[in-house]
Amino acid sequence: MPSSPPQVLESPNQIDDDDYIVALGNKINKFGGFDFFKAPEDDIVIEFKVTQFQCTCPVTEQPDFYKVHITYVPDDKCLESKSLKLYIESFVDNTLFAEHIAHKMENDLSEALGVQVEIILEQSVRGGIITTVQAGGV
Repeated sequence: MPSSPPQVLESPNQIDDDDYIVALGNKINKFGGFDFFKAPEDDIVIEFKVTQFQCTCPVTEQPDFYKVHITYVPDDKCLESKSLKLYIESFVDNTLFAEHIAHKMENDLSEALGVQVEIILEQSVRGGIITTVQAGGV
């Protein structure tokens, strides 16, 4: 079943309870998974800094920990941070390389927002090496 396009709202409180599904005790917007609110008319740059991101290494099957920086210039809508948090948490049980994570996030968020999004993913130190991956650009 194809998902409906995301809603652009004056306020996140405008979404009716019927527009949500409950998963693992969380209310999640059924319109593509992201909530939005109307962007201000002035030009702004939005940056999210995620300090707790976890995924599983495909080689060692051990958890990998990351910091994620997300930057974009909104057009008509802004991403609501709680829906971003739920999106970030959805990666926990996935087995992916850092390069694939950054690319997937950039594609998902750029498509949802309708603007170019930059993702910088910094893996915590492993074996004395810090891996940083950048996808997209603003």
